[in-house]
Amino acid sequence: MTREPELTLSGFTAFTAVVQRMALQLIRDYRFAIFGCGAVVLFVASTCAGVAEYSRSIEEYTRLRAAALRQSALESVVLIRIPSRFLFMSEGGEQFLPQVLIALPGYVDAPHTDVAVTELLPRGLPLDWSFAVAYLFSLAILMSTHDAIARQRQDGTLRVLLSYPVKRVVVLLGEFAGTLAVTVPLLLVAFLGGVAVVLLTGQIDWHPADWVRFGLFVFVSFVFLSFVAAAGLMISILFREPTTCLLVGTLCWVICGIALPAIAQPLAHFLSPAQAPREQALELETAKSKFQQTIRVSSEMLRPIDTAAGLTEEQKNQMLRDIQLDLVRQHEETILAYTKELMRIRAAYLSTVEKESELSKDISLASPMSFYVAVIDDIAGAGVVNQQAFQRAAIEFDRRYTPVCRTLRGQLRPLAAVSGPYLEDGPYRLQGVDSVSYEDVPYDHRLLPSFSGYEVPLGAALRRALLAAMVVLGLDGLFLWIASRRFNRYVVT
Repeated sequence: MTREPELTLSGFTAFTAVVQRMALQLIRDYRFAIFGCGAVVLFVASTCAGVAEYSRSIEEYTRLRAAALRQSALESVVLIRIPSRFLFMSEGGEQFLPQVLIALPGYVDAPHTDVAVTELLPRGLPLDWSFAVAYLFSLAILMSTHDAIARQRQDGTLRVLLSYPVKRVVVLLGEFAGTLAVTVPLLLVAFLGGVAVVLLTGQIDWHPADWVRFGLFVFVSFVFLSFVAAAGLMISILFREPTTCLLVGTLCWVICGIALPAIAQPLAHFLSPAQAPREQALELETAKSKFQQTIRVSSEMLRPIDTAAGLTEEQKNQMLRDIQLDLVRQHEETILAYTKELMRIRAAYLSTVEKESELSKDISLASPMSFYVAVIDDIAGAGVVNQQAFQRAAIEFDRRYTPVCRTLRGQLRPLAAVSGPYLEDGPYRLQGVDSVSYEDVPYDHRLLPSFSGYEVPLGAALRRALLAAMVVLGLDGLFLWIASRRFNRYVVT
């Protein structure tokens, strides 16, 4: 009855000793020091780059918004996507996404030039917080843990350690906890240094709720790095030679961090190819030529005025104005049909691009680094997450904008500026309709709804972070279980 508490105390003491020894070993390990300190320096540098990139994005947003406000709101409303304030945390491939949506009565569309020339599929790896953690900190931890057990076996430390009456799983968990104990301060120094740069520059408005996103980033990053530590320890147990462990660890990092993300897009294009922009442009030109000559203006339109008897000049002029307004109405209906055809072509194009993009993302999520970066994108509200929120807000705006705009157009049609060739028949001049502009028509702009902006919801980021943490912690448990099973059969020679 007296031995069980003693064994328990011995196990706890051994666990504490292993944690301390592992922590001291990592602190003295030049690999961890070089990679870890280098990661901290690059982390702070990436923050400066991210803040500068946000400033440039805001300048571009301001320029586009100023240009958009000069257009007539009765013809279309140009909506500009607000860049994420957390580009320093995760850039998310925002430079490859359309910055503008156009709201016209009845639908929301992206400009053809923007969509046709913009790569909607992510390319490259930006220097931001998510990159620093996913690639730099993970490499530092992997290089320090991939041969932890194998190295101790080689120098004889493991023989001495296992000679004590302590379970091997305690030793394994102590190695794991010791790695995390050294990682936490290093991460906090990097994170707090990055936040200090953001706050000191004053380029980004930091709200109290932003601390929640920051906390989620720290939490998810710590969980991700615990996964790397568990994987490194598993490698160090599965392979007995430190050289083999180094080779396997490096190979796993290259495959997960470089190879899988690199082949994701070509493989997705092979399995589900997106329509080429040139093909879409050809369809658009065909649709344009089809609707360009729909309305024909002829002298027959003026015949009712000449044949009508007993009409005053005022009545004849009114008939002429009615014919002209009818031409404007036909022109607007033709433009509406044309824009609907454009929308159909554009939607078909974007559908193929979206399928390829989604498949590419799904394939790349097999990489732990890509999975982590995707979660951070959600937390930061950047990239595709920002684009989707912008799209939803634009559709909601257009629902309110469409009926008001069409009503005002009907009321103000006689005042619209019509351009086109004139047809003269006797004393009457009938103008053909090439375009109708409401730009100079005076009206109360307060009658139109305003685009009040949008926000990527924090609740969705919280749910995604917790779900991702559960998945990664489950993988941690699986790796440690595999390592413990192998470690229990480990023979020290």
